[in-house]
Amino acid sequence: MLIDNLVPWYFQFVASWDLVEKRGALDILTLSYEDMITNKPQTIKDVLGFYGFGAPSRGVEQRIDEIESQKRRTRFNKGIAGRGKLGLTEAQKNRINSYAKYYPTTDFSRIGL
Repeated sequence: MLIDNLVPWYFQFVASWDLVEKRGALDILTLSYEDMITNKPQTIKDVLGFYGFGAPSRGVEQRIDEIESQKRRTRFNKGIAGRGKLGLTEAQKNRINSYAKYYPTTDFSRIGL
C-alpha cells in the first residue's frame, strides 16, 4: 500500500524539481543522504556556500559536535546508507522501479534508482 500510494507522489515531486533544474528556472543544489553521513562538515559548508554564506570549518565542526552530543533531543538516526533497500523484497523494488516509466525524461539516479 505504501509503495502504491507514496511512490507516485514522490516520483512526481522528484520529476518536478528535475524539470525546474533542466529549464534553469532555479539554481538547485542536490544533496544525498550519503553526502551528509559521509562528510557532514563539508556538506554543511557546501549548503552555506550555495546560499552565499560562509563559516569557518572549525565552527561548523564544533556546532555539529554540540548538536550530536544531545542525542536525546535530536533523535538523529544511525546514518546507515542503503538500509531502506534491505527491508524490501525484489518484487517491491521492481514495483517501485516500474513507476519511473511514467517519467522518461527524469533522471532518478539521484534518489538511488
